Amino acid sequence: MQALDADFLVFSGHKVFGPTGIGAPYGKTALLEAMPPWQGGGHMIEDVTFAKTVYKGAPEKFEAGTPDIAGAVGLGAALDYLQGIGLPAIAAYEHDLLHYAQAGLAEVKGLRLIGTAHEKASVMSFTVEGQEDEAVAHHLDAHGIAVRSGHHCALPALRRFGVDQAVRASLAFYNTRDDVDVFLRALHTLPRHRTTRAGPQEPARDCTRRATCRGSCGRLPSRSAPCTGRLMRRGGVGPMGRWHEILTNGGWPAPQERG
Repeated sequence: MQALDADFLVFSGHKVFGPTGIGAPYGKTALLEAMPPWQGGGHMIEDVTFAKTVYKGAPEKFEAGTPDIAGAVGLGAALDYLQGIGLPAIAAYEHDLLHYAQAGLAEVKGLRLIGTAHEKASVMSFTVEGQEDEAVAHHLDAHGIAVRSGHHCALPALRRFGVDQAVRASLAFYNTRDDVDVFLRALHTLPRHRTTRAGPQEPARDCTRRATCRGSCGRLPSRSAPCTGRLMRRGGVGPMGRWHEILTNGGWPAPQERG
């Protein structure tokens, strides 16, 4: 951190195989001391009167209330585990696996790999010509491969490459070349007829989630076009023939692709 000379730095616990909902922030002492607390609670005050409150110094003044004790223990265990293996060993293994996977992706018809820097992390974002990213993700899911589809909370970066969304596969040190081979075989079996979202193929049925709807269709109801509370199955979205919670209204166009 001294070499970076960063004012602040944060990381998420789940990125290092720890629990979700916990991480660690770093800040320069002078900046932290100058900042006010962001919330009140136990263990962050030095003194309280009706006239004023005196807070403890950093980091205590930012740690109001009972902390995530279990999460901290889990995060510590995850860091010990990674250090036991060794970060250089993990990086070398993942880099080798990445090169193996990217060589295989180059043989998939119509696949475009987004981001090809030599020292990139072991993730592969890609699109497949004539395929929706969601359909590719469902297809891979049916073959036991978990990927993420959508804009990955990185729309400016994706648009730099001329797309709005993509499929992303991530590799870690627990993956093997056998896993990559399963992934590649599944991509080679992608049906080639899914070029657009198909229209409704089955009669609508009552939407049981209307009362708690949060716009899962990607479009919130409005006074000019209220939600009809109907759930329709859209053919061709996924190989499992699942019900997709797409709330439809007669006058609306097809929902936009979701991230």
